Amino acid sequence: MFFNAPICVYLKEETFERFLRLTKYNSFLKLLLASRDIMFPIFFEYFALKSFMESAFVKAVAKKLTELERPTGRQAKPCVLKLNPELHPKGNEGLLPSEYETAIRKIKYGVLYKPWVTNFPLVDAFFFVKSNPMTLVGLQMTTASQHHTKTSTLKRFNERLAAYFEDWEELSREMPWEM
Repeated sequence: MFFNAPICVYLKEETFERFLRLTKYNSFLKLLLASRDIMFPIFFEYFALKSFMESAFVKAVAKKLTELERPTGRQAKPCVLKLNPELHPKGNEGLLPSEYETAIRKIKYGVLYKPWVTNFPLVDAFFFVKSNPMTLVGLQMTTASQHHTKTSTLKRFNERLAAYFEDWEELSREMPWEM
């Protein structure tokens, strides 16, 4: 199950406006602003992901979540964050490239996992919600109006998660995904 909210453009513009107000006091910020095509996407992704750890932000966004078109024959279900916004992540952990991870970890609920690699498949970050069944919520920070996901991308995503988390194959069998 995939959900999307049209907040990316608004967040980008709002962040940019606040950044502009700060630059009149700081020449370093002016330099960053001059290279905004490079720096702004990095800042935007960082702050947008961090926003999902704030209750007020999640409550505001949850109201606007809509279900993307489903394959025929599947019944629609409400988004877990729409039903209970307090299930948002409260902490975060970085994920090193799997070849540098020393141990496979247990899944923690309410933790925002942020891969340190820029080419992580499918999502920019994700967290697990303790619900019945457990749900994976993937966050994709992009302004694209459509996302064309290939089967090979889903397979690589599953392989990466199996390298990070204990019992991934078993846990993921009936796990719904929301984006």
